[in-house]
Amino acid sequence: MKVFITNANSKGIIELKQSKEFIEKYEIKGIVYKKPIYFLSDFEKKRLLLYKDLLENTEAFIRFYKKVQASTSQYLIPVKNPRYHQYRDCEALNSDFRNYKVPQQIRVKGKSKEEEFRLWFQANQHLLNDKKEIFELRLKSKFNLFLSDLPHVLERNSGITIFRDISLLDLEAEIDDILRETGRFFRESSEPKKTAIRRFQKYTYLSNSKYKIYNNDTGLEEKELREFLHSYNVKFKQPIIDLLHKYYRVLYNPELKFESTLLEELGFSQCFSCEKRAFDEINL
Repeated sequence: MKVFITNANSKGIIELKQSKEFIEKYEIKGIVYKKPIYFLSDFEKKRLLLYKDLLENTEAFIRFYKKVQASTSQYLIPVKNPRYHQYRDCEALNSDFRNYKVPQQIRVKGKSKEEEFRLWFQANQHLLNDKKEIFELRLKSKFNLFLSDLPHVLERNSGITIFRDISLLDLEAEIDDILRETGRFFRESSEPKKTAIRRFQKYTYLSNSKYKIYNNDTGLEEKELREFLHSYNVKFKQPIIDLLHKYYRVLYNPELKFESTLLEELGFSQCFSCEKRAFDEINL
């Protein structure tokens, strides 16, 4: 049976194993695009090819992966393993993700205090809907914290936007435009920035590194180099990666539909709402 998953969960499958050990163990072959894209690192290329492989060759894809394991370490409301959905209009498929995280004031006190806070939150969570004042009074009394100290997480639904009507030619034109702009940007840049592009274009993640950038002979100060790499990533690299994800979906799986058996092997579970709806339809 073909079922739906969200765009975030489709990419999340790729996020399961991005360790160097995994990348080195499996040789993922192929080209990410019809033209060479020189600013992508080998790691970024392999991650793109894995996403392409998931959409193009789902049955073979599973050999790379362990089951999905829901991580609750950072959240106060337990996170369930991802669901697959039988119905495109399922409310759960189109809902936002809401949760809370352990406050920093609690985390600095150690794991035991963090676990105490987690258990307390789960026992009082029901008050957050329509009795927030009582929740905050208890929070203040127990931990000397206010509701504003509780980090709220809201992630808008990533959707399963159907790409069937997007032209491959239009996507290719967008990608090619960015690649041409990248060339123009290089030619018009100062010599220090040209050196930075030659040496670090594949390693723009260094802009966020906690370590000093090694072997910086670009002529740019450390802060300038980090800002430049961040800007280069935002302007060129990330838009290309996002467009390539769309490109692969148009080619191979515009509706993000997969065999339910495959997703179950990957650790997904059937949506309860879809299961109940299907049962009701059968028994009408």
